[in-house]
Amino acid sequence: IQSAKVREVQRYGRAAARGPNSRSDVSRMAGEGARQLLTTLDSVTVSPAGSTLFFEAVEAAYNEAVQHRHATDHYYRLADCTLRLSFAGNALESILTPALAHIECDRVEVPDLTILCWDDASTGVSTPEPPTAPGHVGMDFVDEFVRIAWEPARRSLLLLDSTRTRGLMRFADAGSAAIWEPAAPCLRMLHWWAAGRGMQLVHAAAVGFSDGGVMLVGRGGSGKST
Repeated sequence: IQSAKVREVQRYGRAAARGPNSRSDVSRMAGEGARQLLTTLDSVTVSPAGSTLFFEAVEAAYNEAVQHRHATDHYYRLADCTLRLSFAGNALESILTPALAHIECDRVEVPDLTILCWDDASTGVSTPEPPTAPGHVGMDFVDEFVRIAWEPARRSLLLLDSTRTRGLMRFADAGSAAIWEPAAPCLRMLHWWAAGRGMQLVHAAAVGFSDGGVMLVGRGGSGKST
């Protein structure tokens, strides 16, 4: 829930077992200040400066990943805007790019949104993570100038800084990507970004031409696909 006055972490989930998570000295140092803003996720008020600090610490891990693996860019045309997916290594390319192949386009100098994508396992980095109560699963959300979604069970971390038109999409390893990612890549990130531009993602079927179309909406299982 977005609000100009109330900025807080929202936590959803229940307890389950989780093992320890090791980090390199570099990532610990980069993330130490950022982690202070999220020390008690249950009901913490997050400052704009704090969420920006965490974004920068996580982005530093991507930059380190690019040094270990080559970077590959893909450009897509979406709703009269240009999206760039930038991958450190190729572990996530085969997961996130096939569903977008029909809207791939030529490179542009200044895309409307850039999403940096990587996983720690194949790139050899240790990305800073929000602190998590032992055994917690579910989703944690920070609704701030920097938006954050953290799923401890998968160790899946998403961040979007709308002022920089840049998102960060990090997985512990390629196998931890959610089952829907190949069919609906970057869905939550695109939802956040589109809302800020006055657009709304809709779960629907559609039939259309270049000059218009028909959207078929309905409850799950009502036959939109058939």
